[in-house]
Amino acid sequence: MTESVTKAEREIAEDTVAFCMKHMQEHYTIQLLAERAGISPTKLKIIFRRVYDTPLFAYIRAEKMRWAA
Repeated sequence: MTESVTKAEREIAEDTVAFCMKHMQEHYTIQLLAERAGISPTKLKIIFRRVYDTPLFAYIRAEKMRWAA
């Protein structure tokens, strides 16, 4: 990561991951996750990539695969 991540951005990304892990078997969209965070879908995707260095749904998909295994 070349840009530093703010505390607020880290909290948004971590809250999004926590929500997704808690609702592992449910279907949710970027729009829903962004509305929960109170930001635009584009901003959520940017923040998530900055914090986790991977796209949001790639991260979630990998976690779901680990969970299913």
